[in-house]
Amino acid sequence: MTGKKPSRYNAEAAERREQRKFEKEQKDIRKKSRN
Repeated sequence: MTGKKPSRYNAEAAERREQRKFEKEQKDIRKKSRN
């Protein structure tokens, strides 16, 4: 495995990570507001 990856791959991976984080935060907010 080489240490270099296409920048496009890194951008897409970061985007997915941000999306997942955002969705998790939304779920947490919903849980808190329900209580």
